[in-house]
Amino acid sequence: MMNQFAAELGMTESNFNNPDGYDQSGLYTTAADLLKLTRYCLTVPTIREITSTAQKRVTIASGQTFNWKSTNYLLDTSSKYYRADATGVKTGTTADAGTCLISSFKKNGKTYVIIVSGCSSDTTRYDLTLNIINTYT
Repeated sequence: MMNQFAAELGMTESNFNNPDGYDQSGLYTTAADLLKLTRYCLTVPTIREITSTAQKRVTIASGQTFNWKSTNYLLDTSSKYYRADATGVKTGTTADAGTCLISSFKKNGKTYVIIVSGCSSDTTRYDLTLNIINTYT
């Protein structure tokens, strides 16, 4: 189903063969295709809300409470990488892709999306992202 949806979005350089995106033979994508997916996701209010949330506390019907914290340091007010203009989106790390970040920012009435991949560490992915947003906006 994901491959069909990807095709509908014009993601012509991707193939998905598992539900979680972890490294597997035959699974691939490009930054250009991830940009197409991200642009779509940012048009869906529920996805946009989830990916821009730094932390969330949820109590279920049984009374049990769960605390969730995003791994996107751009959203974390206690992080040295925090940016008030950051609006999401997704972190990820696999052996093949390295440490990655798809981020979005609202600046001067525009939305900017930055994709970095193949990084060696969290520090690298955030430093590269901030260098790009600071240089080009």
